[in-house]
Amino acid sequence: MDAVKIALEVQKGLSIFCATCVLYWQGLELGLPKCAAKGVCGSPLAGLDFPYYRGPITDFSRWCFVCGSSSYYGVSVSRSERVLGMCREHIRMLQEVTPCRVDGGAKRTNGVEVVNIQTGSGRVASDRFFGVSKKTLGQTIFEAEADFRVKAG
Repeated sequence: MDAVKIALEVQKGLSIFCATCVLYWQGLELGLPKCAAKGVCGSPLAGLDFPYYRGPITDFSRWCFVCGSSSYYGVSVSRSERVLGMCREHIRMLQEVTPCRVDGGAKRTNGVEVVNIQTGSGRVASDRFFGVSKKTLGQTIFEAEADFRVKAG
């Protein structure tokens, strides 16, 4: 994998886990509109924990899954033992985005739990940690893509 290409993809808004995943790059090489995973894959914002990830990152809690910086918080999704890191900046996404299924279904109840990695404090459901979310994942993606188009000129 090329570190410069990975950094460019993350800068465009791709998760560090996707950008370092072999299946993502295989999908690009094959001309697919997504990665080459055989099933649905994604982040806690989609109610998942990157189940098909194949790449060099082995400690998912150490790095923010959004940008790759050092994590301060950890998040997990229901029915998963895997904790994914989030930095202080991106943890706010859980306040602004309603986690949903990748297929567009309704929000999972107790879908995301938050834990402070630095202090080891216990898990708390994200809606209790932040209160009620304000936007859907689809709305957030749409706004981010519009912002990227404006920045690209």
